Amino acid sequence: MKNFLFLVFTFYICQSVNAACIPVAGLQFERISDKELLGIKNDKNFAVLTISTRDSRYLREGYLPDKMISFRFFSDELCTEGAESRFHIDGKLFFLNSVQLFKK
Repeated sequence: MKNFLFLVFTFYICQSVNAACIPVAGLQFERISDKELLGIKNDKNFAVLTISTRDSRYLREGYLPDKMISFRFFSDELCTEGAESRFHIDGKLFFLNSVQLFKK
């Protein structure tokens, strides 16, 4: 039992360490593909965010609407793991899968 708990704990720590997070304050978004957003901060390209949805009603060729009106975040950061990976676009639930930061 101790070995199992150790493995579960190690897996959890490894997943947390690999999570990429970005602050959402001042971040703007532009749709660049069906599943990608361009994150813009201070009028500069900041990151490319790959997203997904697990709601079968929205699973189709293009996840994102052409015009996105409202974003709702549930924390100060958007992360690739945990509760912070969830956010709304126009009332629909999406998940952040990956973040690719632009070099400065």
